[in-house]
Amino acid sequence: MALIALPASYLVRLQLQVGRTLNQYEAEIKAVLEDVPVRSWSVQPVFGSPEPGNGWELLAPALKEIHDCYPFVGSGTLRQKDPNLDSDVVQGDFPRLIPVLDSALQHCRQALRRSTWEWSGPPDPDLAEKVNRASRAFWAKAYFSRKTGRDAEALEWLIAACSVAQMAAWTGQEGTWGSMQSVERWLYGDAQLTLSGHDLTAAALLDIEHRVDLLRANRPPFRLRLRLCAAQTANRLLGNQIYELSDDPAVPPVPVLATAGWRDLYSRNVFAARILNDLDARVRQLEAMSWSPSGTSSQRAEDIRSQCRLDTVRSLLPSWQEFTHEQETLLRLDLLRLALAFARAQVQSGLFPKSASDAGLPLELGLPLRVGEDRLSPEVSEPMVELEWVIRRRTKD
Repeated sequence: MALIALPASYLVRLQLQVGRTLNQYEAEIKAVLEDVPVRSWSVQPVFGSPEPGNGWELLAPALKEIHDCYPFVGSGTLRQKDPNLDSDVVQGDFPRLIPVLDSALQHCRQALRRSTWEWSGPPDPDLAEKVNRASRAFWAKAYFSRKTGRDAEALEWLIAACSVAQMAAWTGQEGTWGSMQSVERWLYGDAQLTLSGHDLTAAALLDIEHRVDLLRANRPPFRLRLRLCAAQTANRLLGNQIYELSDDPAVPPVPVLATAGWRDLYSRNVFAARILNDLDARVRQLEAMSWSPSGTSSQRAEDIRSQCRLDTVRSLLPSWQEFTHEQETLLRLDLLRLALAFARAQVQSGLFPKSASDAGLPLELGLPLRVGEDRLSPEVSEPMVELEWVIRRRTKD
């Protein structure tokens, strides 16, 4: 009887322990996906000296005003195809809407003078769409400023768009990280276009450099993105929405938890707890990493992926593309900062600098820098056109 009671008592304790583990993970998942993961934070304002007050008190109503100025077209993903604030600012009614939206856009910029940010309400399912629409409005303001030769003003509008997207991404709400990434690409691409034929003064460039430094410092940490990815994946796993595919197309997909074997006592709960424990350990390792523009960060992340005890967990972690995209984003922000310093040194001396140190900038990319007569780019194994910066003064017709 003692031999029978021993395994029985072990199974009871194991069941209780597994139950507590799964309850803890479910509570953590709910806190991330059903609430606002980050409710408060502080940043250095990108415009002016810090002003008292909560930035969301100004930004939230301004975003709503822009969002509500006319109805969306279509539904679902088609809602992004906005005929009035489209990506090339040629079609639609945007010229007519500029004076209508100007007050709300100025309120957005005023909010960016505040250092304290606290989200006090429930999650906003439309926050990412509101940011997308406001960002297109900012981008269009920059477009028209640049077309009329106001380069410094154009870059300020782009920096404002990027900063608004950052504040939304800080909350960790659905879609906001992707919105921030999109706006960062707009800032990078339009700054490249502006510096390829600009009329900026040294003082204006120095001011923009300072704002870009603040943007880089205020950017939400990648660990927030990792936490969201992990919570979404764990939620799908517990909901039996992650499947194991067979090499035989005739065999239907099977929920991963249905494949629990003898090591897990053929228990879905035991298998789920083992998967989530391994997933949590790897995510914590990834969160502890320091990310840099060099190629070593994504390689270290991939090394952590390879340490997974279960092949299932390796497939559940953020993909290699997620890691490389973060690394490339940091590289682009650093290149933007370098390009501004090179442009300022060129304005001051009339000569294009031969190195970052000649431009007065000790910024280290972790990559060699290739410098030409009027351009710069990092030396990477696979050169990309978008990483090359051509920096020239605007010629007068």
